[in-house]
Amino acid sequence: MVRPIIFPIFVLAKDCGEISEYISFEKLQRQLEEIDVENNEYEAWDKHGEPLRLFVKKMPTWLEIEPMAESSISLRDAILAYGNSVGICLSDEEVADFSEALRTISRSKALRKRD
Repeated sequence: MVRPIIFPIFVLAKDCGEISEYISFEKLQRQLEEIDVENNEYEAWDKHGEPLRLFVKKMPTWLEIEPMAESSISLRDAILAYGNSVGICLSDEEVADFSEALRTISRSKALRKRD
């Protein structure tokens, strides 16, 4: 049985290490670039950190998502690495809620820009 994909979807841009959260398929398709999906420039996970495969298909919608057995990195480790890359060390408790961990990183980045 194929497990359901549960939003939000978290996407790691491999080139810069930034992770974005998408609450709907429409926003995901609007923000990602088809060529980057074709070139495997992203890692993706669902709400529970289950790895996903993004790929290009024919119209009417060009993006397809399907569950994967495993990923080269866990969502937890990707969030920790992203935080570290911008100078933010998160605790295990802070990373337990993926959405909240990304909000913590975003808030910290915004505060640092103002300083």
